[in-house]
Amino acid sequence: MRAPTPCGWTVTGLDVSRVAVDRARAAAAAAGVEITWLVEGFGERPLGPFDLVSAQYPAVPKRGDDAAVRAFADAVTPGGRLVFVHHELDETPHGFDPADYVMPEDVVTYLTGQGWQIETNEIRERHLERGAGSGHSRDRMVVARRGA
Repeated sequence: MRAPTPCGWTVTGLDVSRVAVDRARAAAAAAGVEITWLVEGFGERPLGPFDLVSAQYPAVPKRGDDAAVRAFADAVTPGGRLVFVHHELDETPHGFDPADYVMPEDVVTYLTGQGWQIETNEIRERHLERGAGSGHSRDRMVVARRGA
């Protein structure tokens, strides 16, 4: 059994990018935090259940049905929370069609009426002068609690 982090959490992190996972692994090691890391896309296999699933700017393609969103919901234990954050995209072309990917509004639509309480569904301003994500100044944050 793995040791929990200093805050008491047992953490699993994943990303499709080996580079991202290697960077995160190095940061966790520098902080003295033990995390299980997976290099894979979310929903490629069942994961969880977890007390908290935090999806930060995920690039998860829709599959023509609700399967991708359902994978997020299914990963949360009863009474647990899903935090889903993504850039609030304007009408400017972004080199991809946001409708092809799971976005916060898809999460809210799917969870509504499924025994979840939407605790937060709002746009939050953020200010980054440089670095990854600096081209975006608004994020949509959804926090939902699964019924027990």
